[in-house]
Amino acid sequence: CDSCDNLRSPTGPSGGNPSGTTQVWFTPNGGSGDMLRLFSEPDKWPQARSRINVFKFYVQQTVDGCQDCGNNTLANLTKVGAFSWLNSNNIKIGLEAGVIKPWNCGREPADSVSGVSQAIENISRAGGRVSYVAMDEPYVSTIAWCKQPVSIASDHVAYYMKETNRRYPGVAVGLIEPYPAFSVQEIKNFVSSLESRGVKLPFLHLDMHREGALADNDIQKDLREMESFCQERGIAFGVIIWGDNGSSNQDYFNGATFTAQTVRAAIGAPDHLIFQSWSETATGSKIF
Repeated sequence: CDSCDNLRSPTGPSGGNPSGTTQVWFTPNGGSGDMLRLFSEPDKWPQARSRINVFKFYVQQTVDGCQDCGNNTLANLTKVGAFSWLNSNNIKIGLEAGVIKPWNCGREPADSVSGVSQAIENISRAGGRVSYVAMDEPYVSTIAWCKQPVSIASDHVAYYMKETNRRYPGVAVGLIEPYPAFSVQEIKNFVSSLESRGVKLPFLHLDMHREGALADNDIQKDLREMESFCQERGIAFGVIIWGDNGSSNQDYFNGATFTAQTVRAAIGAPDHLIFQSWSETATGSKIF
């Protein structure tokens, strides 16, 4: 991964999240052709990896049968020692999980718990240890795709959090939701609905579409309001940094940099910075 050391962050070496520092998460594209090299050739990215606190995988990569993972399958990740390597280098492991998605509308929440449990067990058997699960936008799926009321999502998510924590007490289960697809007030209402069901989020990550937000929203005001809301509740607040132009690595980098600058101008460095990619070029290659 010759370009991995272009990654920059405001934190120090990996291994924990000292008080007052930003925790940096890294989530490469699930189908990237470079991912396995991160673990088979770690000397190629010493500076970047020294700044990463959490390496997040998509759940699909850590169970059998992934159709969109390219070579980044459970078998190959295990073969190159990815999970044990992260543990030995004091980089925590996270998972992004689809708790409610268009393909599982109406299913029992226990199905979602079984899926993430299998992923956690697979990683454990491969020498790793999962510390975080990020629930991937369950509310937007419930409303936009499943056409169900918010109360259904809250019941499902609360069950998922309680049951996952019962099985794996050391795993922090947090939430990702999109902005401005949902307003700050709507996201706050979701969090409050979970609290009314007896669960507390350890972290909240905002999937911010910068260009859409710039069109009709006061981004700086909204980010400050969201951060303040989370601080009052002891919830770590994070923003996903990504580029929405996948035509080239440089275009993606430019977009991600602009997003990071937007966040910095509004609130400085949040509790979590999540560098993530799901873009691909017009020819289908994955932007790392």
